[in-house]
Amino acid sequence: MRNIFFALLVSACATSPTGKHVNIPATRHTIQDAIADDAASRHERARTIHSMGEVTETRAVVYTQLGADAATRREEVWVKTGARWAPNPTSTAN
Repeated sequence: MRNIFFALLVSACATSPTGKHVNIPATRHTIQDAIADDAASRHERARTIHSMGEVTETRAVVYTQLGADAATRREEVWVKTGARWAPNPTSTAN
């Protein structure tokens, strides 16, 4: 019974404004992979995702930083085009 209650509580907290469920861990993983690929192509250190803001099927607010340095923390808006996530250059703030 406790497991059923916990599952209902988690599913209620993980809904999106559109009413469709978004797999936030999978989205976070996919965006982290895109960040790592971009950093590798530029021969830079990869930023890590510190936390996630609002996530929908096509848009995610991501807070990244370099290592443990909180001074490098920034908010980025990522958009999904097709099957790929990419940063929205007009919305990325430093």
